[in-house]
This record gives sequence, structure tokens and C-alpha cells, in this order.
Amino acid sequence: MKLRLTALAVVLGLTVALSASAETTPGPPNIDDTLPEPPPGAARFHAFSEGGTPCEDVLKAIAAERANRPPGFDYQTTGFEMPYIKLVFWMDGYLSARNELDPDHRTTGRGLGIETRMRWIEGYCRQLPYEVFIHALSAMREQMIEENR
Repeated sequence: MKLRLTALAVVLGLTVALSASAETTPGPPNIDDTLPEPPPGAARFHAFSEGGTPCEDVLKAIAAERANRPPGFDYQTTGFEMPYIKLVFWMDGYLSARNELDPDHRTTGRGLGIETRMRWIEGYCRQLPYEVFIHALSAMREQMIEENR
């Protein structure tokens, strides 16, 4: 009986101690406080993985790719540096999905290689460094549609 009371006292003591520390430990920030402000007039939404990459990081990935790419590397079909490769794959998936969902523009971007598309993205990000990758992709696709590419 004495052992049970001792065990109960220990459990109660731990429970009180843990609940007191949980009250003083700050929780995660409110998710809305961690999201960047959208551009004027744009609705707030969450872009998963590389879609939310800030343009300044996109520019760094492009620069690292160019600096470290071996001579003769076929940069029209893939990349060499992982941050760049991830952006390219995300771009291809985004553009493919948008084409799938847009019955009037299902072949937008066909025939434009990776290097051509990434140069466009680079120019956009240089002009609008506060933007994120998905907004650059959306703007690029809109221009492709305007130019019938």
C-alpha cells in the first residue's frame, strides 16, 4: 500500500511539474504571422515546397548552378546543383498542372527548354526580388500565353 501511495505521489508530482512547464513554454507561432504578405491585390495562399522560395534564393540557386556546372553538361534537360534541380522539377510540375487545368492553353511552354525558362525567371526575380517562385512562374506562363508560346 505504501508503494502504491509513493508511486501515485510521484505520478501526480510529475503531472503537476509537466503541466506547469507546458504553460510557460511558448508554443509554435501563429501560422498567419509566419507567412509573407502577398503582393497588393493577391489572395493569400500557401505554396508548398519550392513554390514559396523567395526570389533572392532562386537567384542564388541559378548563380550556384552556373558556377558549378561542369563544361559540356546538358543543362537543357536537367541541372547539376540540387537547389536548382528542385526548382526546375517544381517549375515543370507547376506548368504541367496549369496546362492540364486550362483547356484553352494546354500546350503552353512546349518547346521552351529549361535554360530559356530559367533565364526568364531570373529576369523576373531580379526586377521583383521580394516575390516568390510561384508568382514568377505564373507571370511567365501568362507571358507565354500572350506570345502564343
